[in-house]
Amino acid sequence: MWERPTSVLFPSVWKRFKGRKEINGSIPKFWIQDIPVEEFDNVVDCMINQFCGDEPLTKYSDLRNDAQSVKEIRQMWYGALNDKLGIICYMENPNENGKPIFAGINCTHKKENNHDDSKYSGEATCKVLDTMNFLMKQKNAFEELGTDVLLGGLGLYVPPEFRGQNIGLELLHAREDLCKAVGIKASVTVFTAVFSQILAERAGYKVLYEISYEDIEKINSRLVFPGRKEINRSIPTFWIQDIPVKEFDNVVDCMINRFCSDEPLTIYSHLRNDPQSVKQMRQMWYRALNDKLGLVCYMENPNDNGKPIFAGVNCMYTKENTHDEPKYSGEAACKVLDTLDFAMKQKNAFEVLDTDVLIGGFGIYVLPEFRGQNIGLELLKTRKDLGKAVGIKASVTVFTAAYSQILAEQAGFKVLYEISYEDIEKINSRLAFPGIQNHTKMIKYCYKIFS
Repeated sequence: MWERPTSVLFPSVWKRFKGRKEINGSIPKFWIQDIPVEEFDNVVDCMINQFCGDEPLTKYSDLRNDAQSVKEIRQMWYGALNDKLGIICYMENPNENGKPIFAGINCTHKKENNHDDSKYSGEATCKVLDTMNFLMKQKNAFEELGTDVLLGGLGLYVPPEFRGQNIGLELLHAREDLCKAVGIKASVTVFTAVFSQILAERAGYKVLYEISYEDIEKINSRLVFPGRKEINRSIPTFWIQDIPVKEFDNVVDCMINRFCSDEPLTIYSHLRNDPQSVKQMRQMWYRALNDKLGLVCYMENPNDNGKPIFAGVNCMYTKENTHDEPKYSGEAACKVLDTLDFAMKQKNAFEVLDTDVLIGGFGIYVLPEFRGQNIGLELLKTRKDLGKAVGIKASVTVFTAAYSQILAEQAGFKVLYEISYEDIEKINSRLAFPGIQNHTKMIKYCYKIFS
């Protein structure tokens, strides 16, 4: 039976890094270390109370409302932590002599070839673990990787207030340092959520096996997770419409305050800290909205006579072949828009698509509480209905983030031109966004014809 070598100090610090967004006016500093024994109780409580409310399998098996399953999965996490392979992220406390601030966790553990899985009786626990075991049995990782011991993963969690600081990615990277130190040659994990799958790809993980939740259900009807898109225990109803004029102010505020904190170019140009750029981007979005091509998604309010609930937006505009782009002076705005223009100038979409008018995209945003409802995908698909109605034959957009690029492909967009952020910087050093490659590697200029 494998045990952590006594020669490897416990707890050890595996990584130090800076965040990418300011907290209280300064960029925070973080470190990743082994989970100390005195944190085990807090970590297990976090996994039960926070992780299980976020992660798809535990969330949609309603695990937290199954007392036996909660008891069993609590024991499982304690068992994992006792391997002394779990890692925790702390933020440096800006107050002198203040305690480190918990910022993230990855419950990693030893996974042995000859190990018999424990038996569970809780309905939700069985469903969750049987689903994970189903995937792992499709490919024998021990045979594929030529080893009898692997580092397994039983959950990665970052508190909401620290999301966007690259903590999840750094936790995955830190596994490599940990494994090298303790003599484990590889790590495997079943990644169950889209965002964690994107992080895994960025961290260099390769796919051993993948399958849709729908196909798992077809193979084994017991492994179904109804309500994966429920809100307050009912499937919500949404609709997509033109953005009404009365929403213009709300939409522009959303793009400045929310979208610009999510989208790579605006994050890594620190656009929101540049008042002139904020002013100019605000003007740009108002101009786009005045074309009356933008789309908004609302959720039907479950309360009688309640107002529709804003769930997502896609700012679009008329893109014409003869149109001169406005000039901007804000440093961040110039950098962002020049990068978009660089990508668009590599392929003349008007010539390729044989038209003088296109629907252009200036940002898509879905509120965090509505992510996972397919709203982003539906907004992209709705462009076709809009385009046909107003007589525009195609749409083009520069997709700057990995997740939006995946959505674009699912919505039927094709790539006109793509280039890495690294190569853009080599061509024009002014178009450098330090740290952006930790978020997304490529920028893609895409089109969709409304046939």
